[in-house]
Amino acid sequence: MKKIIMICSIMLLTTGFRILHLASAAPEVSPPVPVATATSAVEATPPTAENKVESKQAQTVTSFDISELKNKVDNLESSLYQRVLDDARISLDSAKQATSLVSVASYIFILISFLLGLFGFREWRSVAKIRKKAERDINLVRHFSLAEMYLRNGISSEAIKEFEEVLKIDPNSLIAHTQLGFLYTDIFKDKAIEHCKKATELDKNNFVAYLNWGVNLDHTPAPKNEVLKIYEIAERVGEEQKLDDISLGKLKRFIAECYDALGKWHPALDKLKEAKARLDRAKATGIPDLVRDADRWLKDLDTKINRLEAIITSK
Repeated sequence: MKKIIMICSIMLLTTGFRILHLASAAPEVSPPVPVATATSAVEATPPTAENKVESKQAQTVTSFDISELKNKVDNLESSLYQRVLDDARISLDSAKQATSLVSVASYIFILISFLLGLFGFREWRSVAKIRKKAERDINLVRHFSLAEMYLRNGISSEAIKEFEEVLKIDPNSLIAHTQLGFLYTDIFKDKAIEHCKKATELDKNNFVAYLNWGVNLDHTPAPKNEVLKIYEIAERVGEEQKLDDISLGKLKRFIAECYDALGKWHPALDKLKEAKARLDRAKATGIPDLVRDADRWLKDLDTKINRLEAIITSK
């Protein structure tokens, strides 16, 4: 389109120069008034030799001037035409440069827009992620708070529901798995064992999870050897963590009962004596809660010890 416009402009300029050339050349070729005057002068006065010479000189000068003028006009036309072409070429080059600059600017603008859009999209995703995490944390806190409230008031069924909601939000919640391993003990032992296993996978040193796992497994048809393995892991973890005497005392009693069931009376007797020593030490603190728990697990413990001693003596 630009080339067409430029060519039309050149043609118009060329036509204009030719019209100017014809307009300037026509009066010199046929001047009407001087010819009529010369004719009337010839008719009025007979031509002399001098007049003829002057007339020839006038005609010669006039032809030369016309020829020179034509050459000047042609040269002017040629120079103007060349100048138009040069200007057109310069304009075309400028247009190309401008087009290139515009193209580069367009590419830069597109790139900047893309980067800004990408940055904005990332920012939006980041904000959305933060918002989603905040909502998740709020829901977790709400369900945890309700579960703890139900536990304090002895409403185990509602506490179980709240901890199950916690696991829907966070399937790897150690607290929820540990608590459910305890709460399901008297209801669904299979579920209790499942949650205890998951808790020990999340925390290899989770004494409570191992203890509850052993207790639940001990009340199933599982072999006593398997139960004993879980109890022994719990004992090792508890000793390393230097847990309280009540927790370790009752655990040693459970281990002794497994040995007793397996006919291993010497290890059973040793564990019962260890349990008694722990529980007596807890009772000696005089703290009401500890005394009450110690009495619970010391009940008939002496009877068991005496029975095992009698069996060993008889052997």
